[in-house]
Amino acid sequence: MIKKLTKKEIEDLLEHQRAISTAKEKVLLSYITEMEELYKELHKKMQTIKEKEETINQTKRILAQNERVFTLGIMSASLAHEVKNPLIVISGMLNRLEKLIKDKENGELHETLQIIKKEVERIQGIMNRLTEFYKPQPIRRERKNINELIIETIKLTQHYLERFKNVNIVTKLSDNVPEISYDKGQIQQVLVNLIINAAQSMPKGGTITISTSLNEQECNGNSIRIDVEDTGVGIPEENIEKIFQPFFSTKPPEEGTGLGLSISKDIIEKHSGKIKVKSEVSKGTCFSIFLPCKD
Repeated sequence: MIKKLTKKEIEDLLEHQRAISTAKEKVLLSYITEMEELYKELHKKMQTIKEKEETINQTKRILAQNERVFTLGIMSASLAHEVKNPLIVISGMLNRLEKLIKDKENGELHETLQIIKKEVERIQGIMNRLTEFYKPQPIRRERKNINELIIETIKLTQHYLERFKNVNIVTKLSDNVPEISYDKGQIQQVLVNLIINAAQSMPKGGTITISTSLNEQECNGNSIRIDVEDTGVGIPEENIEKIFQPFFSTKPPEEGTGLGLSISKDIIEKHSGKIKVKSEVSKGTCFSIFLPCKD
Protein backbone atom coordinates (compact mmCIF):
# COMPACT_ATOMS: atom_id res chain seq x y z
CA MET A 1 0.00 0.00 0.00
CA ILE A 2 1.37 3.37 -1.13
CA LYS A 3 1.79 5.87 1.65
CA LYS A 4 -0.05 9.07 1.09
CA LEU A 5 2.26 12.08 1.33
CA THR A 6 1.36 15.01 3.41
CA LYS A 7 1.26 18.51 1.99
CA LYS A 8 4.42 19.38 3.90
CA GLU A 9 6.30 16.38 2.48
CA ILE A 10 5.19 17.24 -1.07
CA GLU A 11 6.40 20.82 -0.62
CA ASP A 12 9.74 19.55 0.71
CA LEU A 13 10.15 17.25 -2.33
CA LEU A 14 9.34 20.03 -4.74
CA GLU A 15 11.80 22.34 -2.99
CA HIS A 16 14.46 19.65 -3.16
CA GLN A 17 13.74 19.14 -6.89
CA ARG A 18 14.05 22.90 -7.52
CA ALA A 19 17.35 22.96 -5.63
CA ILE A 20 18.69 20.10 -7.79
CA SER A 21 17.53 21.82 -11.01
CA THR A 22 19.13 25.10 -9.92
CA ALA A 23 22.38 23.33 -9.11
CA LYS A 24 22.33 21.62 -12.51
CA GLU A 25 21.73 24.94 -14.28
CA LYS A 26 24.63 26.54 -12.40
CA VAL A 27 26.96 23.68 -13.32
CA LEU A 28 25.81 23.83 -16.96
CA LEU A 29 26.24 27.62 -17.11
CA SER A 30 29.67 27.22 -15.56
CA TYR A 31 30.64 24.70 -18.25
CA ILE A 32 29.26 26.95 -21.00
CA THR A 33 31.11 29.99 -19.63
CA GLU A 34 34.31 27.99 -19.35
CA MET A 35 33.93 26.72 -22.93
CA GLU A 36 33.34 30.27 -24.20
CA GLU A 37 36.51 31.46 -22.45
CA LEU A 38 38.45 28.55 -23.94
CA TYR A 39 37.14 29.37 -27.44
CA LYS A 40 38.09 33.04 -26.98
CA GLU A 41 41.56 32.07 -25.81
CA LEU A 42 41.92 29.65 -28.73
CA HIS A 43 40.84 32.38 -31.17
CA LYS A 44 43.43 34.76 -29.71
CA LYS A 45 46.13 32.11 -30.01
CA MET A 46 45.19 31.40 -33.64
CA GLN A 47 45.19 35.14 -34.43
CA THR A 48 48.63 35.46 -32.82
CA ILE A 49 49.91 32.52 -34.88
CA LYS A 50 48.57 34.13 -38.08
CA GLU A 51 50.24 37.44 -37.18
CA LYS A 52 53.52 35.67 -36.45
CA GLU A 53 53.32 33.81 -39.76
CA GLU A 54 52.66 37.08 -41.61
CA THR A 55 55.62 38.71 -39.84
CA ILE A 56 57.86 35.79 -40.80
CA ASN A 57 56.69 35.95 -44.43
CA GLN A 58 57.18 39.71 -44.49
CA THR A 59 60.70 39.30 -43.12
CA LYS A 60 61.44 36.66 -45.77
CA ARG A 61 60.22 39.02 -48.51
CA ILE A 62 62.34 41.88 -47.14
CA LEU A 63 65.42 39.66 -46.92
CA ALA A 64 64.90 38.42 -50.49
CA GLN A 65 64.43 41.99 -51.69
CA ASN A 66 67.51 43.20 -49.83
CA GLU A 67 69.55 40.40 -51.36
CA ARG A 68 68.45 41.45 -54.85
CA VAL A 69 69.20 45.12 -54.09
CA PHE A 70 72.63 44.19 -52.75
CA THR A 71 73.35 42.15 -55.89
CA LEU A 72 72.19 45.09 -57.98
CA GLY A 73 74.49 47.36 -55.98
CA ILE A 74 77.53 45.28 -56.86
CA MET A 75 76.49 45.14 -60.52
CA SER A 76 75.82 48.90 -60.54
CA ALA A 77 79.21 49.68 -59.04
CA SER A 78 80.88 47.54 -61.70
CA LEU A 79 78.78 49.10 -64.49
CA ALA A 80 79.50 52.63 -63.27
CA HIS A 81 83.21 51.89 -63.26
CA GLU A 82 83.11 50.53 -66.83
CA VAL A 83 81.04 53.45 -68.18
CA LYS A 84 83.07 56.13 -66.42
CA ASN A 85 86.04 56.10 -68.81
CA PRO A 86 84.01 56.39 -72.06
CA LEU A 87 82.05 59.25 -70.52
CA ILE A 88 85.28 61.08 -69.68
CA VAL A 89 86.38 60.76 -73.32
CA ILE A 90 82.99 61.96 -74.61
CA SER A 91 83.10 64.90 -72.20
CA GLY A 92 86.55 65.88 -73.42
CA MET A 93 85.49 65.70 -77.06
CA LEU A 94 82.45 67.84 -76.33
CA ASN A 95 84.65 70.51 -74.75
CA ARG A 96 86.78 70.57 -77.90
CA LEU A 97 83.69 70.81 -80.08
CA GLU A 98 82.39 73.64 -77.94
CA LYS A 99 85.53 75.68 -78.63
CA LEU A 100 85.25 75.06 -82.40
CA ILE A 101 81.57 75.98 -82.48
CA LYS A 102 82.18 79.15 -80.46
CA ASP A 103 84.81 80.19 -82.99
CA LYS A 104 82.25 79.81 -85.78
CA GLU A 105 79.63 81.68 -83.70
CA ASN A 106 76.91 79.23 -84.64
CA GLY A 107 74.17 79.84 -82.07
CA GLU A 108 71.94 76.88 -82.91
CA LEU A 109 74.79 74.35 -82.84
CA HIS A 110 76.10 75.85 -79.62
CA GLU A 111 72.67 75.49 -77.95
CA THR A 112 72.40 71.87 -79.14
CA LEU A 113 75.88 71.14 -77.81
CA GLN A 114 74.95 72.55 -74.39
CA ILE A 115 71.98 70.19 -74.24
CA ILE A 116 74.23 67.23 -75.14
CA LYS A 117 76.73 68.27 -72.44
CA LYS A 118 74.00 68.49 -69.83
CA GLU A 119 72.70 65.07 -70.81
CA VAL A 120 76.20 63.57 -70.56
CA GLU A 121 76.57 65.15 -67.12
CA ARG A 122 73.19 63.71 -66.16
CA ILE A 123 74.31 60.25 -67.28
CA GLN A 124 77.42 60.65 -65.14
CA GLY A 125 75.24 61.61 -62.20
CA ILE A 126 72.92 58.66 -62.77
CA MET A 127 75.86 56.24 -62.94
CA ASN A 128 77.22 57.69 -59.71
CA ARG A 129 73.85 57.35 -58.01
CA LEU A 130 73.48 53.75 -59.19
CA THR A 131 76.30 52.94 -56.81
CA GLU A 132 74.12 54.21 -53.94
CA PHE A 133 72.69 50.67 -53.69
CA TYR A 134 76.19 49.55 -52.76
CA LYS A 135 77.73 52.72 -51.34
CA PRO A 136 75.42 55.65 -50.47
CA GLN A 137 76.46 59.03 -51.91
CA PRO A 138 76.05 62.35 -50.07
CA ILE A 139 73.46 64.94 -51.09
CA ARG A 140 75.06 68.03 -52.61
CA ARG A 141 72.55 70.72 -51.75
CA GLU A 142 72.07 74.06 -53.47
CA ARG A 143 69.53 76.71 -52.57
CA LYS A 144 67.41 77.32 -55.67
CA ASN A 145 63.87 77.86 -56.90
CA ILE A 146 62.25 74.56 -57.80
CA ASN A 147 60.26 76.16 -60.65
CA GLU A 148 63.50 76.89 -62.54
CA LEU A 149 64.53 73.23 -62.27
CA ILE A 150 61.13 72.08 -63.55
CA ILE A 151 61.34 74.36 -66.61
CA GLU A 152 64.88 73.15 -67.33
CA THR A 153 63.84 69.52 -66.95
CA ILE A 154 60.93 69.93 -69.35
CA LYS A 155 63.34 71.27 -71.99
CA LEU A 156 65.61 68.27 -71.47
CA THR A 157 62.74 65.79 -71.96
CA GLN A 158 61.21 67.46 -75.03
CA HIS A 159 63.30 65.41 -77.45
CA TYR A 160 62.22 62.17 -75.69
CA LEU A 161 58.53 63.12 -75.76
CA GLU A 162 58.65 63.60 -79.54
CA ARG A 163 58.44 59.82 -79.95
CA PHE A 164 54.93 59.90 -78.45
CA LYS A 165 51.89 61.17 -80.33
CA ASN A 166 50.01 64.17 -78.95
CA VAL A 167 51.69 64.24 -75.53
CA ASN A 168 51.74 67.78 -74.17
CA ILE A 169 53.18 69.26 -70.98
CA VAL A 170 51.27 72.01 -69.15
CA THR A 171 52.76 73.87 -66.18
CA LYS A 172 50.98 75.56 -63.28
CA LEU A 173 53.92 76.91 -61.28
CA SER A 174 53.15 79.04 -58.25
CA ASP A 175 55.00 82.33 -57.78
CA ASN A 176 54.76 81.93 -54.00
CA VAL A 177 57.13 78.99 -53.60
CA PRO A 178 60.37 79.98 -51.83
CA GLU A 179 63.87 78.80 -52.65
CA ILE A 180 64.77 75.53 -50.98
CA SER A 181 67.94 73.53 -50.51
CA TYR A 182 68.20 70.38 -52.63
CA ASP A 183 70.49 68.30 -54.83
CA LYS A 184 69.72 69.54 -58.34
CA GLY A 185 70.92 66.39 -60.12
CA GLN A 186 69.00 64.01 -57.89
CA ILE A 187 65.69 65.91 -57.91
CA GLN A 188 65.99 66.34 -61.68
CA GLN A 189 66.40 62.57 -61.98
CA VAL A 190 63.12 62.12 -60.08
CA LEU A 191 61.29 64.63 -62.30
CA VAL A 192 62.63 63.08 -65.52
CA ASN A 193 61.53 59.63 -64.34
CA LEU A 194 58.01 60.83 -63.50
CA ILE A 195 57.65 62.66 -66.83
CA ILE A 196 58.81 59.61 -68.81
CA ASN A 197 56.48 57.32 -66.82
CA ALA A 198 53.58 59.69 -67.48
CA ALA A 199 54.31 59.76 -71.23
CA GLN A 200 54.54 55.96 -71.38
CA SER A 201 51.14 55.68 -69.66
CA MET A 202 49.48 57.66 -72.50
CA PRO A 203 50.03 55.60 -75.69
CA LYS A 204 47.20 57.44 -77.45
CA GLY A 205 48.32 60.87 -76.28
CA GLY A 206 47.30 63.10 -73.42
CA THR A 207 48.42 65.87 -71.11
CA ILE A 208 51.08 65.96 -68.40
CA THR A 209 50.38 68.73 -65.90
CA ILE A 210 53.22 69.81 -63.60
CA SER A 211 52.25 72.17 -60.80
CA THR A 212 53.87 73.61 -57.71
CA SER A 213 52.36 75.04 -54.55
CA LEU A 214 53.12 75.80 -50.92
CA ASN A 215 51.88 73.09 -48.55
CA GLU A 216 51.49 73.28 -44.77
CA GLN A 217 50.28 69.74 -44.07
CA GLU A 218 53.32 67.59 -44.86
CA CYS A 219 56.92 67.34 -43.62
CA ASN A 220 56.12 68.88 -40.20
CA GLY A 221 55.52 72.39 -41.50
CA ASN A 222 55.86 74.35 -44.70
CA SER A 223 56.86 72.30 -47.70
CA ILE A 224 56.82 72.69 -51.45
CA ARG A 225 54.44 70.40 -53.28
CA ILE A 226 55.19 69.26 -56.83
CA ASP A 227 52.42 67.42 -58.68
CA VAL A 228 53.12 65.47 -61.87
CA GLU A 229 49.72 64.44 -63.20
CA ASP A 230 48.83 62.57 -66.39
CA THR A 231 45.67 61.52 -68.22
CA GLY A 232 46.93 58.01 -68.86
CA VAL A 233 45.74 54.48 -68.25
CA GLY A 234 46.11 54.70 -64.46
CA ILE A 235 47.41 52.17 -61.96
CA PRO A 236 45.24 49.27 -60.70
CA GLU A 237 44.49 49.50 -56.98
CA GLU A 238 46.27 46.20 -56.24
CA ASN A 239 49.53 47.64 -57.67
CA ILE A 240 49.52 50.99 -55.84
CA GLU A 241 51.33 49.57 -52.79
CA LYS A 242 53.90 47.79 -54.99
CA ILE A 243 55.04 50.51 -57.40
CA PHE A 244 57.82 51.78 -55.12
CA GLN A 245 59.28 48.30 -54.60
CA PRO A 246 62.57 47.60 -56.41
CA PHE A 247 62.14 45.60 -59.64
CA PHE A 248 58.34 45.88 -59.67
CA SER A 249 57.17 46.91 -63.13
CA THR A 250 54.19 46.34 -65.40
CA LYS A 251 56.11 47.64 -68.43
CA PRO A 252 57.78 45.48 -71.07
CA PRO A 253 61.45 44.69 -70.26
CA GLU A 254 62.69 47.09 -72.94
CA GLU A 255 60.79 50.00 -71.36
CA GLY A 256 61.68 49.66 -67.70
CA THR A 257 63.56 47.75 -65.01
CA GLY A 258 61.24 48.56 -62.11
CA LEU A 259 63.89 50.68 -60.38
CA GLY A 260 62.89 54.23 -61.36
CA LEU A 261 60.23 54.81 -58.71
CA SER A 262 62.20 52.94 -56.06
CA ILE A 263 65.24 55.18 -56.63
CA SER A 264 62.99 58.26 -56.78
CA LYS A 265 61.41 57.43 -53.41
CA ASP A 266 64.87 56.92 -51.92
CA ILE A 267 66.06 60.30 -53.23
CA ILE A 268 63.01 62.16 -51.90
CA GLU A 269 63.27 60.53 -48.47
CA LYS A 270 66.97 61.45 -48.27
CA HIS A 271 65.81 65.04 -48.76
CA SER A 272 63.51 64.52 -45.72
CA GLY A 273 60.54 64.65 -48.07
CA LYS A 274 57.66 62.41 -49.11
CA ILE A 275 56.27 61.08 -52.37
CA LYS A 276 52.66 59.97 -52.71
CA VAL A 277 50.52 58.66 -55.54
CA LYS A 278 46.84 58.77 -56.44
CA SER A 279 45.51 56.94 -59.46
CA GLU A 280 42.31 55.86 -61.15
CA VAL A 281 42.23 53.28 -63.92
CA SER A 282 41.46 54.79 -67.35
CA LYS A 283 41.57 58.33 -65.92
CA GLY A 284 45.17 58.98 -64.91
CA THR A 285 47.76 59.19 -62.16
CA CYS A 286 49.15 61.98 -60.00
CA PHE A 287 52.49 61.75 -58.18
CA SER A 288 52.92 64.33 -55.43
CA ILE A 289 56.34 65.25 -54.09
CA PHE A 290 56.72 67.16 -50.82
CA LEU A 291 60.07 68.82 -50.09
CA PRO A 292 60.53 70.67 -46.78
CA CYS A 293 61.27 74.39 -46.95
CA LYS A 294 63.65 74.07 -43.99
CA ASP A 295 66.87 72.09 -44.39
